[in-house]
Amino acid sequence: MNPKYIFTVLLLVLGYLFTPNKIFAQAEKFTFGGSGVLHYNDEVRSIGGAPGQGEFDLHKIILKSGYQFNRQFSLKTKLKIEHLFSGPDNGEVIFLDQAFIDYNLKSDFGIRAGLYSVPLGGSKLKPSFGLETAPSDKYISYSWRELAAGVYGNFFERISYEAYIMSGLHAEEFSTKSGIFNARKSRFFSSIDNLAASIRFGYRFSSEWKLGTSAMISSLQSKNDFGDSLEGTNYKLIEGHAVYTYKAFSSRLVGIYSTITESDKINAETGSRLGSSQYGTLIEFGYDLFRLRKSAGTQQLVAYTRGEVFDTHLTTESIVDNPENERYEHTFGLVYKPLKSFEIEADYQLLRSRGDKNIQQLNIGIGYSF
Repeated sequence: MNPKYIFTVLLLVLGYLFTPNKIFAQAEKFTFGGSGVLHYNDEVRSIGGAPGQGEFDLHKIILKSGYQFNRQFSLKTKLKIEHLFSGPDNGEVIFLDQAFIDYNLKSDFGIRAGLYSVPLGGSKLKPSFGLETAPSDKYISYSWRELAAGVYGNFFERISYEAYIMSGLHAEEFSTKSGIFNARKSRFFSSIDNLAASIRFGYRFSSEWKLGTSAMISSLQSKNDFGDSLEGTNYKLIEGHAVYTYKAFSSRLVGIYSTITESDKINAETGSRLGSSQYGTLIEFGYDLFRLRKSAGTQQLVAYTRGEVFDTHLTTESIVDNPENERYEHTFGLVYKPLKSFEIEADYQLLRSRGDKNIQQLNIGIGYSF
């Protein structure tokens, strides 16, 4: 990792810990936290090809901070460092993940503006398990950050909502294999030339059940980049989710459907082979085995499994459907939590497609939060 980034992070932490007391006189206005994950990934079996070499990766380190100016105004920021050992650019990716202002007009309504996560609910559900992000989340609806402005709040204490106008996706960065994954990383060249709108609703049906839905529409035409050649193109997504928890048992269900209007125009302009619609669905179950003991304590040992199917070529226009884009994945794992803020996790994945892909992968990781 570049030494200047290590020095910057150390300054942030030391500055927070050793600021003179006169500044800490208002310490109750500050919030500070963070998390991190270390991964080991190893393709232990690959039918039809040689398995990939196992590798360690300090997957991410997150530093969060906030400041409450008064009862109405607050600032929240998040600095993220990713892939310190295996990422591009000599092994590090560092960026500001969030930086936004909240204006709470009243207890159940507020206005938000700044760099903020797109409110697609399925990828934020807790509890969720697995060291690697579920692909149907990652390639179709995984939440990312954009410049945004909008409102948030609650209805009747049970219903939460968020609605924003934000910078849109970048058509040139869509791909058949990874869907919107790279297009959503357009934070470095996003502009108001391409706008999007997103909304999320959550409903707490009971102490056991949480239900929700979210939707997004993004223009893709970007006249600065493509002139009028992509006029009328856009991306639409709708997602629904449910979480059920009861004592030691937990589960989540997510369904996602998206479309690219006039995908043939994008394919002709960029040389891509995009499908005109995509979908993904996953179901996940977990059970805390330590709850079988008479004295469970605070430690947890959760056995979990997740099954999912997703297809970035659900339908196509003027191109042939590639069976490799319809994928099926099964994950089986254990997560041990000796403390609420520390965990050791291992899982085994069966990664297949309707075509030739057939990979088995072992993942081991350590995570913390504070």
